[in-house]
Amino acid sequence: MSGGRWRRPAEMVQPGPEAEPALAEALQRLRAENRELRSALCHCTQSLRQRLDELRRLQLQRRGERELLRGRWGQARQLVLHLRGQRGDGAGDGGDAPGDTEDAS
Repeated sequence: MSGGRWRRPAEMVQPGPEAEPALAEALQRLRAENRELRSALCHCTQSLRQRLDELRRLQLQRRGERELLRGRWGQARQLVLHLRGQRGDGAGDGGDAPGDTEDAS
């Protein structure tokens, strides 16, 4: 990571010989905490990226399943229409099937 615009040169952050030991100790604690937070942030980012990849794969899979079901639905619809047509040819002028009543007038 680049550190962004808030990173200061190392000489500005280093405690000088005149700094109190408490300040140097606080600075060391802050640096350690900073390292821990960066590590946690990297881990969290990695986990989020993995989850995003999983969700993208799932989305593609579901899209494929939807397309397959649409195709199967279309095939079933065509088969039903075909069978209705065959039944209409074989049944003659019975007019029993729904939808055939529109042409009877």
